Amino acid sequence: MFLFDNCTASCGYLAAFASCATFGSFCVPMKSRVCKKLDVDPLVFQTYKTLVCLLTSFAVLFLGVERLTFSPWGIMSGLFWVPAGTAHVCAVRTAGLAISQGTASSIAVMVSFGWGIFVFGEQVKSLTSACSAILFMVMGIIGMSYFSSLKAAPLKSVPSDSSITLGFKSKTLADTGDIELMGGLKYSGSEISESDEEDGSSTFDSDLIKSDMEKQTMLHNTQEVIQKAPMRSYSLDCDGNSGMARPSRKRSRINKYDSKSKLGTPKFGGGAHAIVLGIANVLRQRKVADLSVEQMGLVLTAVGACWGGSVMVPLHYAGSETQGLNFIFSFAVGATIVNLGMWIIRYKYAYIKLGNSHKAAYESLPAFHLRKMALPGGISGLLWSIGNMCSIISVTYLGQGVGYSVTQSAMLISGMWGIFYFHEITNSNAIRGWMASACLTITGILLLSFNHVTPSEPVLKH
Repeated sequence: MFLFDNCTASCGYLAAFASCATFGSFCVPMKSRVCKKLDVDPLVFQTYKTLVCLLTSFAVLFLGVERLTFSPWGIMSGLFWVPAGTAHVCAVRTAGLAISQGTASSIAVMVSFGWGIFVFGEQVKSLTSACSAILFMVMGIIGMSYFSSLKAAPLKSVPSDSSITLGFKSKTLADTGDIELMGGLKYSGSEISESDEEDGSSTFDSDLIKSDMEKQTMLHNTQEVIQKAPMRSYSLDCDGNSGMARPSRKRSRINKYDSKSKLGTPKFGGGAHAIVLGIANVLRQRKVADLSVEQMGLVLTAVGACWGGSVMVPLHYAGSETQGLNFIFSFAVGATIVNLGMWIIRYKYAYIKLGNSHKAAYESLPAFHLRKMALPGGISGLLWSIGNMCSIISVTYLGQGVGYSVTQSAMLISGMWGIFYFHEITNSNAIRGWMASACLTITGILLLSFNHVTPSEPVLKH
């Protein structure tokens, strides 16, 4: 007997709220000290999530699903989720958790609502009222994202006899004054050149360059750095903290085979900051757009949300035997296939770029840091998998327009993590603004719930 045979719309709402809690928390491990230090490659982090999603998919057998069945529509869901999830990791690591989550959630709400109401024809009591509810939710999510990003980042004084690295962890090479930057850059005096080492951790925030640092003539895009007196090396991180840079203990595999790359060329590995910086520089060089790393991260999460907001759409087209919780296994297998495909494409790209050398291509792939990343990667994947399972239940009983839209209110949870645990918001006015935005979001949820027409049977079969 299926566990949810006697469920009504209330099961959908409970599942939606549980999904909010887990979707709002799965990004928290990305902010751990280990992840910040390693600056784990986005595809590596996504792979951890995908593997845990596959392992936990067997749990549906304990929830009344008699046998595991696979639908090719699971691959389509994987095509929506894996690239969008990888882009979201880039955004969280470069633009920040709150603003990235808010941007992604607000876009996903509009995409899923459009699918449910205008494509699948799901019924609501009043279309005008339902659209107003979605508007309240989006405005509230944007407001929470905005107030979450308002944090004081005072710039500590830096000695005038020190070399300044623009948004990168740096290290001094002997006593020559040569400074090695993340992303494969090195400069000595006013000359920028390639570096053969990389410590795997980078930070970037051009807003940290204030007027009292104008003595060091630099451009915000790192294409020109002038060192006035190379005696010591200091680094500035995303939180505005400065300190003595530490030398790297490990040699990165990528720069060993990519030492001739030009400034702005994306690396095959090198962490979220290096990848996003590379993309931003390529767009700048081609005169497409002049974006900072933070802005580029937000663009990635916005594009990812537009694409990933349709992740539950294939669920509607799967056969009756693979709908509801039965779809979880198909989704997990499909995501694993897509994730593996992205690794193959990445390997093939490196193989071509590195002179058709299999050894060089393999060595260029980013490390998984299994011993250090197994726990945070596993926790993140587990939380996301629980949220995904709950969102499928929510969509099953409430539909795409209402069910999945409510799950995107996860910004409420991630915002509370930022306020009460990470203390990202300390300004009282910002906290009050966030609370007001949260109330607006909750109002939208309640109004959307009021407009939901309870069907005589689940929207999707299970």
